[in-house]
Amino acid sequence: MSKFAEKNEQQEVLAWFKEQFPKAFPARVADIKPLQLGIMDEIFEFYERLDFPPYSKKKLRAALNYYTASPAYLKSQVEGSFRVDLFGFDVEEVSESQAAYAKERHQKYKDARKTKSEPAEK
Repeated sequence: MSKFAEKNEQQEVLAWFKEQFPKAFPARVADIKPLQLGIMDEIFEFYERLDFPPYSKKKLRAALNYYTASPAYLKSQVEGSFRVDLFGFDVEEVSESQAAYAKERHQKYKDARKTKSEPAEK
């Protein structure tokens, strides 16, 4: 599968997440909040109750990984902000170490993008 097709599939699964769990996966980037730790287990519990699951568990996990690695998601993890469950309820605070880790990952993402966009030296 090409990177383009893979990204489109992840976007499709994320659209499904937003439809099923709009409080946890908001439509607006500005409304993104950190998700509760272990939320994949909650998604799988929901998935197991479906008569006709639209995606495989592997695709659900890949889409969640894509979402949680996004710059907007990483920036949402500020110390003291609250993580939310699938229904949008606050469940736990983001710790100092979690916020630092997210900031570090976001910086690595920015550095990689910067390196990618710089012209190669001759």
